[in-house]
Amino acid sequence: YPFYRAEISSTLTADNWREFPAFVDWVVAQGVPAHKIGFIVGLPSAHYYRNQQTLKPVPGHGELADLLETVRRRHPGFACNYYAENYLRWLRDPAAGVVCMAGSAFAYVDPYWNVYPCLVLDRRLGNLRDHAFDLRQLWRSDAVRQFRADLVAKACTLCFNECNRWTSARATTAGLARIALRQAKSFVFRESAQRRWRM
Repeated sequence: YPFYRAEISSTLTADNWREFPAFVDWVVAQGVPAHKIGFIVGLPSAHYYRNQQTLKPVPGHGELADLLETVRRRHPGFACNYYAENYLRWLRDPAAGVVCMAGSAFAYVDPYWNVYPCLVLDRRLGNLRDHAFDLRQLWRSDAVRQFRADLVAKACTLCFNECNRWTSARATTAGLARIALRQAKSFVFRESAQRRWRM
């Protein structure tokens, strides 16, 4: 299936992040291309993962960024995608990169119909039962409007969740422009690399 992209992804925590380069070395040695290896960093969440008491997050963002850059240099192709590049920027500066659009472009509904802006922020925006299961009605409520105003006043820098930030990037004109520019550069690079290979 040419449209199906599978990759091996590791969740990094305080217990395993230092071993990640050795893991990537081993996976590449087994014949897996470096661009098929991904990573996410474990996130605390009271309402989704319910792991705020058990998760041991990666302690030093700067150290993690250095480690991932080392892996990138060692294995060309690793983390050479829009998400990973922005993730590395975020590790260096949590205010940099994609602006989160939680509560506007997406939300999370739990099994009890409670609506949260995302998987991480433990701020209940309402319950669909109280709005006749009409998400549009809840989306226009005072609680949601207040959350959006608060997010504009102080941008959230708690995480760089792939689903949330990728959706956020596509929800704004500036974000779409950045994606298009990067894709255009990537296409030109691939085409020139193929021409060099043919020559």
